[in-house]
Amino acid sequence: MTTIKKRFGFVIVALGLFIFAEAMSVDVLPGKDVHAESVEARRSAPVLSGPGESNRLVTRVKAGSQMSVLGRQGRWIKVRVKGRIGWIARSNVLIGDSAPKAKKPKKAFVKGRKTKRNRKAAPRDRRGKSAVQKRIRAEDNEPEEDVILEEPVREMKQVESEPESKKSQNVEISALAKNDSIMRKKPNRAAKGAGFIDDGEKVDVLQERDGWVFIKTDEDRKGWVKRSSLKNFKEHSAGATGYNGWGLLANAGYQVMSQQFGSDGVGELANYETSSAAIAFGIGAEFRYQLKPKWALMADFNYRFVKATPGIRAEVGGVQSDIGFSRHEVNGHLGAGYILSAKRKAAAFFTLGYMNNLFNVSNKDDFTTNIALLPSEVLSGPLLGIKLDVPVVTGKISFSAGVDYLGLVAASRSQTVGLEDGLNEDSSAILARARIGYRLSGRKIITLGYGFESSSVNFDGVVPTSERTHNANTAQRDDVFHTVSVGFGLSK
Repeated sequence: MTTIKKRFGFVIVALGLFIFAEAMSVDVLPGKDVHAESVEARRSAPVLSGPGESNRLVTRVKAGSQMSVLGRQGRWIKVRVKGRIGWIARSNVLIGDSAPKAKKPKKAFVKGRKTKRNRKAAPRDRRGKSAVQKRIRAEDNEPEEDVILEEPVREMKQVESEPESKKSQNVEISALAKNDSIMRKKPNRAAKGAGFIDDGEKVDVLQERDGWVFIKTDEDRKGWVKRSSLKNFKEHSAGATGYNGWGLLANAGYQVMSQQFGSDGVGELANYETSSAAIAFGIGAEFRYQLKPKWALMADFNYRFVKATPGIRAEVGGVQSDIGFSRHEVNGHLGAGYILSAKRKAAAFFTLGYMNNLFNVSNKDDFTTNIALLPSEVLSGPLLGIKLDVPVVTGKISFSAGVDYLGLVAASRSQTVGLEDGLNEDSSAILARARIGYRLSGRKIITLGYGFESSSVNFDGVVPTSERTHNANTAQRDDVFHTVSVGFGLSK
């Protein structure tokens, strides 16, 4: 009987232990505890397969997403979200329904206190290459590829390529993300990731360079993205830096000149045609400033030196001679214009300018060489014109073109005394120019330019003291210049 009681006691104890164990195990069965702790995503963040950035990506959660807590390890929390289980950094969540804790005010500086922080070694799960694998559409809409992306937490390193001045950090332009894209630490697709922007997320544009834009999100995360990955660009105030820029250029090229003279006079110099070719070297500077969201100002200055050797081939009385010459072309413009496109930075300007062109005949007083008795002369006066400026045709290509008219007011042409073509001169000219630029890297650009100038002068009356013996009462001369050049410079 005693033996039976002992056995029965053992059975009761074992059964009690079993029931107790079962009762204790209820808490760890998934989905059974109605009081399980929950957390809320502080920001858009990755959920990984393990506690550490080196683990693969399970899913991503948006700011405000609710997650059930399954466990903790160091600075990582194991959660259930969207029917999946993974790990999320503690810095990316809010515990329960509580609001973020207010930051403690910084302590006032006390003389003698160390300014450097004495940081300990980083946690083991953050050493080495902190990266996660994520398949994401590339910024330029190319086929999907595997991209290494650092987790966008507050502790991430500062983006290396900040805007160049504090002024450029004044937020003037905003845009929306076209799709999920990666922010880069440099304006280069091979650069390391600096975070994500989600489809439709609003960002502030701080700087543009070579088809890339430096942006800042509402969570103060910064990085570079392709301009094509953004849409709905909006400018918010005067003085926006989107159109501001400058350029310093130098060029070398080839110029062809043709000249036609006709009059009612007599002799070999009364009617003739001639032409010549020359080499040309030029320099220039230009500036543009966005005055208001749709209005801008511009200014430029240009100088070109032209040298013709041997020069113009002349034949008078059966004698031939080469007459060399040089030209100094100077002009400048001020303009006010309307911005046609914020995306292309295209603007149309009305310009006021001034030109002074010197045509200098070599050995003009040596009539054994200057057998055509060609005079040196200066053509000058105010310019009225229009200009189209498109700094961003594509990410690397720019374009500009302009047309000027001389002769509406105060145009003048003065010739060498004693070699005048006639009295009461009436001069006019049309000048046109176009330039295509290609950005090599940074601020370096190469340019291909074309210039056209057509000037005309009418004379009425004979200068008695002139050595030009055509004795014409009326005369007209037309000059045409074509210039092609290749240049190099710096531009912003």
